[in-house]
Amino acid sequence: MTSRKQMLDIEKQHLDSTVRSSSESLGALLSDGFREFGTCGKVYNRAEVLKSVMISTEFAGYTINDYEIVELGEGHILATYQLSERRDGLLVSTLRSTVWKLVDTRWRMLFHQGTRQAE
Repeated sequence: MTSRKQMLDIEKQHLDSTVRSSSESLGALLSDGFREFGTCGKVYNRAEVLKSVMISTEFAGYTINDYEIVELGEGHILATYQLSERRDGLLVSTLRSTVWKLVDTRWRMLFHQGTRQAE
């Protein structure tokens, strides 16, 4: 059984600026069939996310709240949380969901969605 702490640690890797600035490091977290629904409403696939690595914005001063995981079936976990972060001097809150898939012995991100939180 995978622990909440283990999944939270992996989720934090996804937000780490060192990982996000390296297509190799980020690629190691994403499954081959990865899809993302961005906060702007755009849909991204794995190749698009890895291509945009160098121009992605850095998460500065982020806080994860209400992190929860639910096992969806063998080798699949849904993680949900609220992310607060500083962007251009403003505090922005988003609701996040990630579906993680166990591939061999590593958890890989299959799906991710960020939705701006209502004020």
